[in-house]
Amino acid sequence: MWQLVIIGVVVIAAVMSYNSLVRLRESGDAAWADIDVQLKRRYDLIPNIVETVKGYVSHERETLESVAAARSGAIRDATRLRIPSVVGRGIRHRPQR
Repeated sequence: MWQLVIIGVVVIAAVMSYNSLVRLRESGDAAWADIDVQLKRRYDLIPNIVETVKGYVSHERETLESVAAARSGAIRDATRLRIPSVVGRGIRHRPQR
């Protein structure tokens, strides 16, 4: 009788251990699948990021060109009118580093 109880306990422990190992394997597979999904999403977002950066570069280029044109126009007007301007002095007499 005791032998059947011991065999039963060993069988139950073996089944529980096996189920635990299967659960761990499935959990690991699910974790790797989640990582794979995140990497695919990141890969799919790269073209969107590139397009955003291109738009930003275009905007910055236009802004820089506008600032440069406005600055040169202010210097030209100050020189033409012979008005000493802070802009003109700041550009012409920049301290050397």
